[in-house]
Amino acid sequence: MKIALTVKNMSKALKPSCNDVMIYDGQDWYITTKENILKDANALLEQCKNELDTLKKENADFKVDIAKQLLEMSELIKKLYSK
Repeated sequence: MKIALTVKNMSKALKPSCNDVMIYDGQDWYITTKENILKDANALLEQCKNELDTLKKENADFKVDIAKQLLEMSELIKKLYSK
């Protein structure tokens, strides 16, 4: 059986690099890179990582604030019981 493909970027088809991907878009075959295919997904992933870092920092700040309030309350309770 012989299969004939008409491929855009024929030079890439003959000498592909390690990140090249051959894709059929419903009409034509073409060769692109993984980075181009995953560009939107990588952008969303980076946005999620940034948001996660922000939430981690806010959580750490919240914990520090609560710890300070607990320390202050415990010192006030000690003063009350000592009198």
